[in-house]
Amino acid sequence: MDSYANLGLLRLCKQVCNSISEPTTGLYNNLLRILAKFEDYNDTHSVYQEMALNFIYPDEETYSIVLGSCSSLLDVVNGKTIHGHIVKMGFESFYLLDSALVEMYKTFGDCGDINDLSYWNPLIFAASQKRDAKEIFWLYKRMRMEKVQVDSFTAINLLRSSVDLGSLEAGRAIHSVVVVTGLRPDMPVNTALLTMYSKLGDLYNARLLFEQMPEKDCFVWNVIISAYCQSRYPEQSVELLRSMAKTGVRADLFTVLPVISSIRQLKSNWWA
Repeated sequence: MDSYANLGLLRLCKQVCNSISEPTTGLYNNLLRILAKFEDYNDTHSVYQEMALNFIYPDEETYSIVLGSCSSLLDVVNGKTIHGHIVKMGFESFYLLDSALVEMYKTFGDCGDINDLSYWNPLIFAASQKRDAKEIFWLYKRMRMEKVQVDSFTAINLLRSSVDLGSLEAGRAIHSVVVVTGLRPDMPVNTALLTMYSKLGDLYNARLLFEQMPEKDCFVWNVIISAYCQSRYPEQSVELLRSMAKTGVRADLFTVLPVISSIRQLKSNWWA
């Protein structure tokens, strides 16, 4: 295959790949590298689809090459679809793919409409992958100048960035934006708000929000219990664990460890 590639005979490269009775991921990756080298980006996606039809599992190199092709073609639809595949396959934390996703979304952002969220959210996603909270808020400031309203994705990233900056004031401001713009407070937004208030030490608003949440999964209970533990309110954290048990939500290791710490603190206070 490499010999044909050196001569620029891409059609013969594909024929060699298709002639192998038991092709491997490495074989397909080699073909994808060749196609990308010769900027045959349309065929890279065809080969990716062929892998799926032949039950050949892609790896991080496969996804990196295909994402690069989507960037070059400005193919937003397939780019987002492949990002979904990456998440489902559990590859999102790989550094190689992290870089490829950031570059792809930056490219999509550069070609979008500045008055539309489809322009801003890819840029915010790219900044969030780098955990660059200052850049996210700078992008948000630019969004407001263009009179673009936030959606759930934007709000969640802004709330996480407030925590990264250690700014309760910024977090409260984003909460106000969520309320004023009429953004539906779904489970992910509510969880991000609860996490922000809990981690930044505003137990009053954290508890208020917690009590108002119509759905409370194990993660939500863990956030509020940990908040009380970290703020040195052991009695309340133990009481919350009892309430959690009554609702039928099963505790996990992240629930139990902070409560054990609280019980030790209670014993220490009692002996003191």
